[in-house]
Amino acid sequence: IEAIKRFRDQGNIFAIATGRHYESIRKKIEKYQIPYDYLVCADGISTFDSDDKLLGFFPIHIETLIKIMEKLYELEFIKNIELIDMYGNQTENYQDVCEIYIEVSFRNITDLKRFRKTLRELSTFRIFNIMRIKEIVDKTNGIEIIQAKKGIDRTKIYTVGNEINDYQMLKRYNGYKMPLSNPMI
Repeated sequence: IEAIKRFRDQGNIFAIATGRHYESIRKKIEKYQIPYDYLVCADGISTFDSDDKLLGFFPIHIETLIKIMEKLYELEFIKNIELIDMYGNQTENYQDVCEIYIEVSFRNITDLKRFRKTLRELSTFRIFNIMRIKEIVDKTNGIEIIQAKKGIDRTKIYTVGNEINDYQMLKRYNGYKMPLSNPMI
């Protein structure tokens, strides 16, 4: 925490780019009193400043969302659907939907293939029987919002990461991976 404070005191900007949603990372920030200038949340879905102002987000296009919801309701292995907004909260407002969480019960590999075919235009990620669906964005999208707002040259941006969801960010900017990182990055 002290190193972050010194870094910022030297005139640098400190942003946290995380896979966590806004509400989740804010709890950690408050608990550990982490100073920051910007938050890039949910792997680039939403970006906030230090005053908690939403600077940008990447919702699922309404036409795409409607088409997907219609298709999902036709699939018999869907157990539950939750629409998630830019803060990580459930929403019924289609204009704010950034992610869809779907609880699935695949009976066989054919069900999985049908599901992936239904959602080919979006990014999907599976954790056990929960599928996370979003537009194809990553942490670089949030960093680009900050870069444009502050007029920062790309060569002056440094990133640090340890997981596969950091890969594009590390590749695009001056990236450094943590010593104990996923070997795939």
